[in-house]
Amino acid sequence: MKTDKDIFGVLELWQTNYRVLDQNHLSTIFGTLSQAQGSQIDALKSDKRFNDLIKDTGSKLINQPDWFDAEVHANIMDSFGKLRILT
Repeated sequence: MKTDKDIFGVLELWQTNYRVLDQNHLSTIFGTLSQAQGSQIDALKSDKRFNDLIKDTGSKLINQPDWFDAEVHANIMDSFGKLRILT
């Protein structure tokens, strides 16, 4: 299980660098977030940065699907499933 520092640290990373992150960075961020457990998931879902990340990623998946290669797309969808995220 990842620590709260890891989980919320990647949200800070995304928030401060989202303009320069590529698809592989997003895949890694979601991979880390998907390791959240129990109360961490509840805390994530109430975190504005997490909700902004979901909104931004969902928008890219819908409006710029070619921005993601198949493996990254699959990794992000797997993470959505682990976190029980529906867009």
